[in-house]
Amino acid sequence: AQHMLSQDLLSGMTVMDVANILWGYASLGIKNLPLVKKLGAQVLQPNMLQGLDFESFGDIVWSLVMLGAKEPYLMNQLADHSLTLQGPLGLQVASNIFWAYKTFGILRKDMI
Repeated sequence: AQHMLSQDLLSGMTVMDVANILWGYASLGIKNLPLVKKLGAQVLQPNMLQGLDFESFGDIVWSLVMLGAKEPYLMNQLADHSLTLQGPLGLQVASNIFWAYKTFGILRKDMI
């Protein structure tokens, strides 16, 4: 995981790459909080947020819960940006998003 923290690798990632990496770690039950924090900071870069869609948003917040990585600032920033997203929001993705925010006790009435 150390090589994933290199700036060269991070600079070439898309938001879906970050979502997939977090999902993979969560699925395997590998908790690496330094990696989560670094990837979370990367996702909040303006050029990365432009690539956020509902699927990557859902994957990221689901992964955070599964990794036990309560990151309220990251989750609130993603929620704020999600309010501007266009396109279809599938029921599975919506339920993952609502479940993640509920699990961490982050109430966002503006998302309902």
